Amino acid sequence: MAGTRTQPSRSARALTLEEWDELPEEVEGVKYGLAVGLGRKPDYSVFFAGHLPPAEGLVRIPPDIAIEIVSRSARDRRRDRIEKYEEYARFGIPAYWIIDPKPRTVEIFALGDDRRYASVFSATGGVHGEIAGCPGLSLDIDELWRQADRVARPS
Repeated sequence: MAGTRTQPSRSARALTLEEWDELPEEVEGVKYGLAVGLGRKPDYSVFFAGHLPPAEGLVRIPPDIAIEIVSRSARDRRRDRIEKYEEYARFGIPAYWIIDPKPRTVEIFALGDDRRYASVFSATGGVHGEIAGCPGLSLDIDELWRQADRVARPS
């Protein structure tokens, strides 16, 4: 049903890229009202337990994490790296993750008291634990790129 979202369960697990592609469209994205006349829809949004968005309509509370996968065009790259970076900071999203397939980088920025992002993590590979703002999360960036390669080159 358009406009409705499934509430997340209390337990979470990583989804493969193939599983993500199978999600119904209404579960995939949430549109945020960042300011009057300005809405954005991150590629992924994360709300931690006890901090959930409304089940329907434009969301006016920031998620805990916004994740963007950088697109190939120069215009889209600028939008993800400059425009959304500044807009998400003003909106108050505590963490902004940028996943860039071209140079194969994962960058995490944390929002400071001054409403500006500071880089807290950047990597191109490996397994990384103790991710800022996500206790208990381990990122296997090598596996991320392996899955991305499988999706890009179906067998």
